[in-house]
Amino acid sequence: MRRGRRPTPWDHSTLGAHLYRIGAYDLTVSELRKAARLLPDRPTAYYNLACAYAACRRVEEAIAVLRHVISLDAGHTKAHLLLGQLLTARGEHSAARLEFEAVLALQPVGPDAEHARHELTRFEASPTQQPEGGSGNLPSFLTW
Repeated sequence: MRRGRRPTPWDHSTLGAHLYRIGAYDLTVSELRKAARLLPDRPTAYYNLACAYAACRRVEEAIAVLRHVISLDAGHTKAHLLLGQLLTARGEHSAARLEFEAVLALQPVGPDAEHARHELTRFEASPTQQPEGGSGNLPSFLTW
């Protein structure tokens, strides 16, 4: 960033993406929080922040931000998918199932749909004992 110029949301997002790729998740959160603050009506800015919170294992904050993303864009399939995974990890299986079903309703084919189907299959495989945690694969994708 040049001196004398205020950083833009894109500056914060770009730096956040770099920090995320090198595993500096706490710093990523800081940069993406700034980007989201500057882009209050952009679900993608908040989704990226939720991914960073999830990477830091700050589950409660990630869940709150994902719910905000969905309030801005009910069709954000990646937000539903990550929310379902985090709710599963937290033991909220009924709520998680609803999120995975929302992914399939919104996007019945593709990688997100396949992931949602996999998670739902895990619920069906053990109807008396719900699966422990998610599949262990928190999404490593951010949407820049």
